[in-house]
Amino acid sequence: MSPKRFPAATCVLYADAEAVTDKITISDRTAAVLMSHNYTYDLAVLTRLVKTSIPYIGILGPRKRFEKMQQAWLDAGQQPDPLAVSRIHSPIGLDLGAETPDEIALAILSEIKAFFSQRPGGFLSNRPGPIHDRSASHEHAIAG
Repeated sequence: MSPKRFPAATCVLYADAEAVTDKITISDRTAAVLMSHNYTYDLAVLTRLVKTSIPYIGILGPRKRFEKMQQAWLDAGQQPDPLAVSRIHSPIGLDLGAETPDEIALAILSEIKAFFSQRPGGFLSNRPGPIHDRSASHEHAIAG
C-alpha cells in the first residue's frame, strides 16, 4: 500500500496486526474495513478489532472467508462474544450489482452510511412518507 494510491486520505496506517488497534482512535462513528489478501494477517487483525468497541467491522471478500475465520476461533478455543461478532458484516456492501473496484467501494460506503443512519439502504421510491427527517432537532441543525 502506498500513500500515492490514496491522495485524499488524511492518514495511511502501516501496522503489524498486534498494533492496529493501538494506532487508531475509536469512537461511536468508527468503521473498520478489513481485507489485505493475507488471511493470517486479516484473522489476527479481526481478532483484535472484535475486542474493541468499534460499532461497524466489515470484511471484504467471500462469505466463506469469514466462516473460515470463525472456525479458526472455535478451533483455538477463543470464540468472541456473540454480541461482538454481530458487529461484523461479511460480505460487506449493499447489493448494488457492483463489479468494478469503484462500484464495490460505492457499495461498501453505502452500507456503512446506511448502518450509521439506521436505514435499510433500499430504494427511496419504496419509502413511504418523506425521505428526510424533518424533526425539530434536524431543522435546527440545518438552520444553525
